[in-house]
Amino acid sequence: MEQIRVRMNIRPLFEIVLLHALVVLVLTVKTDNSFADEVKIGAILHLTGDTAMQSAAFLEGIQIAVEQANKTRTSTAPVIKLVIEDGHNKANMSHGAASKLLHKDNVSAAIISSNLDAMAAGPLFEKAKVPAIVLWDSSPEIDDLGDYIFSIGPWIPSSGEAAADFASSKIKAKTALILKSQDPFSDLAEVSFRTRFEKLGGKVQQTFSINPDSKDFRSLLVKMSSLQPDVVYSPVVYNLIPLYSQIKQLNFNAPIISCNIISDEHLRQAPQAFEGIYHTMIRDPDSKTYEKLHGLYLQKFKKPITLKWFVAVGYDAANMLIHSLSINKASPSEIKKELYQISDFKGATGTITINARGSAPQLESLYQIRKGKFVAVE
Repeated sequence: MEQIRVRMNIRPLFEIVLLHALVVLVLTVKTDNSFADEVKIGAILHLTGDTAMQSAAFLEGIQIAVEQANKTRTSTAPVIKLVIEDGHNKANMSHGAASKLLHKDNVSAAIISSNLDAMAAGPLFEKAKVPAIVLWDSSPEIDDLGDYIFSIGPWIPSSGEAAADFASSKIKAKTALILKSQDPFSDLAEVSFRTRFEKLGGKVQQTFSINPDSKDFRSLLVKMSSLQPDVVYSPVVYNLIPLYSQIKQLNFNAPIISCNIISDEHLRQAPQAFEGIYHTMIRDPDSKTYEKLHGLYLQKFKKPITLKWFVAVGYDAANMLIHSLSINKASPSEIKKELYQISDFKGATGTITINARGSAPQLESLYQIRKGKFVAVE
């Protein structure tokens, strides 16, 4: 009888275990139309090095967008977690950061600083089919990386082209020197200037390429001055304050056109070094969305924005990803799909429309630095 009783008790116990397993399964398995509890967005930024101040501004804008999204999210929307990596403005570091974000952190999307990061990390995101938005640059080369790589920054060819147009039509330059960094962005800017300037009848006498670690440029500048160019195009990325300070000290006579790198923070630190330099750049944002962003920035950081465009473009990229993952399922393929649908998006930098190649390029205009301010040149 005891043996029979044991056998009879087995079935109720089995049913209890089975029922518990089914309850756990129902609670943990999500339908195709439901959100994950948390969505990770990665960020590869230049938080170390000569362009750290710009990337710090990118990060401030990104953080504000993510915090606002989490604060105002509905019960069906996921919590957004930001995973930050320092790419050090070095290709190998950006590549390693992308690998970590993809394979350890399992991010659903990413934001990356620049053309350098795009070339190093973009192929990994493309292969993994995870969308990434490049902030600082747009270019044909970034467009060619694939369907999952997006960009919303200045169109690199427009910088060199605007500089060449100005040099030819306003300065009446017939000869030019190019002073550039050993950097992928600087390489592309040089090509766009040279192509346009020579098409307009000018001659590039020589290109000088400087190492990112260089801080003493005096002998190089003396050599350049001896060639007596009509204009110098200078898409230099690193050590701007030492470079332009030494140019002033040596009374270098030729007009200099820089591009896209000099910021209000540089002018605050060394206003005299940059006085009179021409500079191609995107105008400061003045949209209603930027006004809202500035208010949120004041609340969070207790100071006004100094690097306005950089904060704004970080904010825009994060909001584009947040918008895209909130429209449909929070999967990388769906985020990519929704990014391509973005049209007339009211961003802090202006109205954004993603084209068929995945970019919303901004065109640069020419400014001159006068009394510590960027003044538009007609």
